Amino acid sequence: MAKYTKVKQLFALLGVVGLMATMTGCSQDIIDRAELLSEDIKTVCNVELEEQKSSLSIKNFELIGADVNKSSFDFDVVFNGVSSFSDDSVGFTALNYEVPSSYFNDVDKKASYDKLYDIFEKIIKECEPVNVEVSPVPSISSINNAFIQNEVSPFEKYNISSGLLYNLGKPTYEDAENRITFDTKTLVELKQRKVQGGFGLGIGFDGRVGLGYGVSMTPKQGTFTLQDTYSFVVDDATYEAMKKDPSLVYSYVAEAINARDSSKIEAERKSTTMVTYDKADLLSELTINELEEGISK
Repeated sequence: MAKYTKVKQLFALLGVVGLMATMTGCSQDIIDRAELLSEDIKTVCNVELEEQKSSLSIKNFELIGADVNKSSFDFDVVFNGVSSFSDDSVGFTALNYEVPSSYFNDVDKKASYDKLYDIFEKIIKECEPVNVEVSPVPSISSINNAFIQNEVSPFEKYNISSGLLYNLGKPTYEDAENRITFDTKTLVELKQRKVQGGFGLGIGFDGRVGLGYGVSMTPKQGTFTLQDTYSFVVDDATYEAMKKDPSLVYSYVAEAINARDSSKIEAERKSTTMVTYDKADLLSELTINELEEGISK
């Protein structure tokens, strides 16, 4: 329990900061709440990374959104965001929790962000995290833009009007055939209208883009999470280089998407899920450029 005690001691200091902000009349909109929560998440992540004896620590963290999914009698809660690291690299970070269902007894899909952020702060302060995952990349905006433009709407007659890559899974390596596989999760806003832009290239999907599981058929307009699996095979030298530096994995796929070269990668839609709580993410509040600026301070 020493680790948990250490986190609680750090939060005593962060709580003073939050109290001072309230007393001085600081705006209580969702961005302010997200900034305070981001600091709390960074604190816990660094304790976890220290426990893992990771060579990386997080300098700055900006929250994109929280996944909240029912799992048996508990809830899986994942805080997703972007980070700058101690070695001056940047990347995606996910902090995972298993939370008793009682935390969400009194909220529904349209709960206010104040209500949700009260719960999120309580989770961070009271619960032990399961793990933290960091995925460094060469550039957050370039990786985000490549994967977002490749997303295809899961519903006919509905277009993706905006999106953010918010979770970049760690690669898995299959030595037998030099195959590398990883998952992505994106937040997308669907609208029943035609939009301009580069959404929906579908490079690498080879006609396998499907609805997936986890979503009712109505409504189709709103915010959804799309989970896709990317996979590819490379030569021995490239494979070994990617095992040493996983950021090369994401760059490889991004370059294939940008070149519209579907011969290099395979992709499959795993699930389409409507966002559990409307105010759990910042898709309508922030762009990837704003998030990247936040971690560069």
